[in-house]
Amino acid sequence: MKTYSILGVIIAFFLMSNSGCIKRKNEVVAGKGGQNVLLIFPQHHLVANNLIQIKSYIKYNTLDLPSNGQYDDSATGARNSSYPDVFATFNELQPGNYYIYVTGYDTSVRQNIKGGISFSLPDNASPTSVILPVSE
Repeated sequence: MKTYSILGVIIAFFLMSNSGCIKRKNEVVAGKGGQNVLLIFPQHHLVANNLIQIKSYIKYNTLDLPSNGQYDDSATGARNSSYPDVFATFNELQPGNYYIYVTGYDTSVRQNIKGGISFSLPDNASPTSVILPVSE
């Protein structure tokens, strides 16, 4: 009888330890393939109009700065009349967790700027805005 109970405990342990590694059928993973739009608004000292040469990077399915410095996508900043302070737009995203990183230059202080932020994107058909504070 003891052999069966020990074997049962071992089997239960392996089933429980492997359950975290199984991807659920309907589980959504952050990344491309959705209907969400993410608008990035970098600001240095609460101002965006002096920022130039903005480059935005995005890492899918994480809330952490990538340790290897590799991102899944990037966008070069450009102002437009609809969103004058938007420097990057990432389209067709799934809901989920993202890490966003921005580099650029602030003409008012004549210094390079950078900054990053973690963000959880909801399932939302309208554009979602992220104000991203940057510093020297």
